[in-house]
Amino acid sequence: MDVFNGILTGFQVAFSLQGLLFVFLGAIIGTLIGMIPGLGPITAIAVMIPITYGMDPAMALLLMAGVYYGAAY
Repeated sequence: MDVFNGILTGFQVAFSLQGLLFVFLGAIIGTLIGMIPGLGPITAIAVMIPITYGMDPAMALLLMAGVYYGAAY
């Protein structure tokens, strides 16, 4: 049962207003970085790492996931 509580907590964080905002912001930034020739998703993640140092870890991962998918597509 402890695993299901962890999964539920993860969904609550991911679908919170702040979580969705960071994913959306990351997708926009990733799309802008991905439009630059020669820069892909891995480079976009590398650029975002220093920005996420002082952030909450869950929000930083959501931001970087948004950046990855924004740059990939």
